[in-house]
Amino acid sequence: MRSRSLVRLAITVCLASIVVWGMLGTTPNDAERLASLSAQVACPVCENSVADSQAAYARNIRTYIAAEIAEGQTDRQILDGLANSFGDEIILDPPTSGFGLWLWAAPGAVILLGFWAIGSLRRRSGADGP
Repeated sequence: MRSRSLVRLAITVCLASIVVWGMLGTTPNDAERLASLSAQVACPVCENSVADSQAAYARNIRTYIAAEIAEGQTDRQILDGLANSFGDEIILDPPTSGFGLWLWAAPGAVILLGFWAIGSLRRRSGADGP
């Protein structure tokens, strides 16, 4: 019984390793990069991403992204170019530096502050008891 479990575990680990190795070894093709970058850029006309929007402006931005990919630009260069042209607010994920770092850290800080406040109130109410 135990050997059967070990064999199953070994097979599972081997299959998982093959899948992970295959995923790490692949590089995204141009269509995947276009889809990924378009999902990271906000449409200036509507509330959606450029990938989800059917506005003419969004189609123009997708065309621009495709042209930049064809020229060999990196994802960071393309996103930086769009941010320079339209402002940082066009990028849906804020950068993890400068003010963007505060945007990423603020929710966690608020949650920690809430836990601290609840803990303080519980300790205080416990100390006031009989």
